[in-house]
Amino acid sequence: LMPLIPMALLLVYYQEHLKDNILETHANLAQMAASSINQHIEDLGWRLSFAQNVSEALQKSQSPQELLHNAMAANPDFLMLAVLDKEGKETYRVGEKALLAKIPPLDLSQDDSLPQAGSNDVSVSGFEVVEGRPISEFVYTMPNGDYLYGIVSFFGLLTRMQEQRIGRTGQIYIVGEDGQFFYGEHQPRLGIAAGEMKRIFEGKERFIKSLKGKDSSFVGAYAPTPIWGTYAVVLQFKDEAFRAIHYTNIIILLFMLAIATLAYFGALTFAESLGEPIAALDKAAKEVSEGNLDQKIDEDIGWGEFKNLITSFNKMTADLKDYQALQLQAQLSQMKEDLFRAVAHDL
Repeated sequence: LMPLIPMALLLVYYQEHLKDNILETHANLAQMAASSINQHIEDLGWRLSFAQNVSEALQKSQSPQELLHNAMAANPDFLMLAVLDKEGKETYRVGEKALLAKIPPLDLSQDDSLPQAGSNDVSVSGFEVVEGRPISEFVYTMPNGDYLYGIVSFFGLLTRMQEQRIGRTGQIYIVGEDGQFFYGEHQPRLGIAAGEMKRIFEGKERFIKSLKGKDSSFVGAYAPTPIWGTYAVVLQFKDEAFRAIHYTNIIILLFMLAIATLAYFGALTFAESLGEPIAALDKAAKEVSEGNLDQKIDEDIGWGEFKNLITSFNKMTADLKDYQALQLQAQLSQMKEDLFRAVAHDL
C-alpha cells in the first residue's frame, strides 16, 4: 500500500495545477476582451479624423452641422456629437432627437477632466446605461483648440463580446470598479454582491477562484479595460469549470480503492496460504515430539518450498517409525537371548 501515498500527493498536485490552467484560460479570454475594447477605443480615435474638417470649418466661421451629420451617418454607434468652445461650452450639436431632448446644453468649463489643448488623445469616460444601452462619453481636442464631444454606444461591441462563451455557462461581463455589472440583453443576472466584486478588484490576484452568486458558485478571471473604471470579467459555474477534474479525481480514487482492496485481499490470501502449511507442520512436530509417529501431513495444502518441506517431514516420520520398529525388535531379541541364557544357566 505504500505506493498509494505518493499517488495521493500527486493527485492533490495535479488537481491544483489543472485548476490554475483552467483559470489561466479564463484570464486569457478576459485579456482578449479587454484588448478588443482597447482596439475599439483606438479605432474611435481614427474615426474622429473628420474633426480636422470641423476645425477648419470653425476657423472659417462656417457651421460644422453638415460635417457632424455626415459623421453621425458614417458611425451608427455615435448617438450624439457636439462642438465645445475652448472654455468647454457647447456651440453646436447633432444626434438622436430623443436623446438630445434629455440632455441640456453642455457646459464643461468647470470640468477638470478636459484634455489639454493641443493633445490628440481621446478622453473616454466610464460606462453608463441609458435606455438599456451601454454608452460612454468622449472628448477630443481639435486642432483649433475647440473640443469635440460625443456619446458612443458600446452595445454592438459588448454584444459581440458577450456572445463568446467558455463552456456552457461561461460568459464575458463588463463590471464597474464599484462592482456593478453591465449585463447584456441575453445575459442572466448572477446575483453577485457588488462589494464582493469590489474586494476582488482591490486584490492582486487576477484569478477568481471562488465567488458566491445567487444560485451557484463561480470561478473565472478579470482584466482592466482602457475605459476608466471598468473590467472585463469572465465567469463560469464552478461545477462546470472543474467537472473534468472532479471526474478524473473520482476515477483515480476508485482506482486507488481497487488497488487497496486487491492488495488487502491478496495479502490476506497469501498470509492464509503461508499460515495453513506452517500450522500443520507445527502441530505435527508437537505430536512427533510426544512420541506419536503416526502423524502425516496432507501434501496438497503445501505449495512451492512448503510442499517439499511437508514431503520431507512425512518421509522423516515414516523413517522414524521404521527405526522405532527395528529398535523394538532388537530389544525383544536381546530380551529373549537373555532369558534363554538365564534358563540354561539355571538348568
